[in-house]
Amino acid sequence: MPHGYGANKKVSLANPYTYDTHFALSTDRPDLLTFKQPTVLVPAGETRYIGLKFAPPPSVLGLVRC
Repeated sequence: MPHGYGANKKVSLANPYTYDTHFALSTDRPDLLTFKQPTVLVPAGETRYIGLKFAPPPSVLGLVRC
């Protein structure tokens, strides 16, 4: 991801179990990463995609480039 820009990405999430499973998504940096859906139901043996949104990092005030 280029410096100073945000991005949207899709990642596959597979359920290897023989029963339907709810996955709860969380992050310790909600200022930088958010999810399209905070929970995802994935049926047994199937794959679903989760949407990730990466926010641009906050700019540093007073940063001087030479």
